[in-house]
Amino acid sequence: MGGSVVGVAYQLEKRLPSERGVIWKIIFVPAGLVMAHGLIELSWLYLILSSAVIGITLYIFFFTSGRRLTNRKDGSTSDIEDKMKNCC
Repeated sequence: MGGSVVGVAYQLEKRLPSERGVIWKIIFVPAGLVMAHGLIELSWLYLILSSAVIGITLYIFFFTSGRRLTNRKDGSTSDIEDKMKNCC
C-alpha cells in the first residue's frame, strides 16, 4: 500500500511546478499512508481524516495555483501537435 501512495504522489508531482514538489510530498505521503492504514484496518476515523487532509492538499496545490490536473506541455508534445496540424 505504501508503494501505491508514493506512486500516486510521484505521478501528481509531475503536474506541479518544481519548487512545490517537496512540500507536496511532505504532506501527501504521510496522509496517504494513514489512509492506507485506515483502509486495511477498516478504521473509519483514520480514513475520513486522511481523506480530508488529502482533499484539502489537492485543492491547495492544484486548484488555487491556477494549474489543473493536466499534463505539462513539453517541447516534444508541442512538436508532434504542430506536425500533425501541418500534415495535411
